[in-house]
Amino acid sequence: MYEQYKDLCRSGKFLVGDVFAYSYPEGVIYNLGTQRTWKEKAEMNYISTSLHKMMEMAEDYGIKEIAMPAIGAGLGGGDWYEIKNLINQVTQKHSSVDLFIVERYKEIDTQICYVKKDWREGNTLYYFQFIGGDAVRQVEVENDKTIRLSVEHPVCGDYFLCDQDLSQLDFSSEDYITKKEFEKVWEKG
Repeated sequence: MYEQYKDLCRSGKFLVGDVFAYSYPEGVIYNLGTQRTWKEKAEMNYISTSLHKMMEMAEDYGIKEIAMPAIGAGLGGGDWYEIKNLINQVTQKHSSVDLFIVERYKEIDTQICYVKKDWREGNTLYYFQFIGGDAVRQVEVENDKTIRLSVEHPVCGDYFLCDQDLSQLDFSSEDYITKKEFEKVWEKG
């Protein structure tokens, strides 16, 4: 990928505001042109243009999720608060693709977990996703009824997203499940 990227830059076929999509067996990597050279600051109009192009490309290819670093704020020297606001504006126009920004990879990576708990009151199975100790998604399955809750939609009738910290709850090692197991139940709901 890097060799192709360098060739595109040298030949003038990859410019600021462009997107170079590199496909490989496990997925796609989007390279965004946010600054003219590595010595110059990233510019908001370049970030905006390339983000829109990336999101449109993802929609065209049926890609549902993209993870990316805090673009333009590291070597790009931009104001992360301003860039984050821009990203939010762009993603609102492309709601079929979930964009995840990894701001602090090492911290977040170790704090994401998924739990399945069978609490016998009411014969209900609970599935949780926690990030940094806080519940961000929850599925409750009781008989034929499935309720999905998230930070964006924390209330559904009499059901509420868990407001207790992970450390306050009584989970055993058998209760932890994989992301794949959780996502299967989340999508089914």
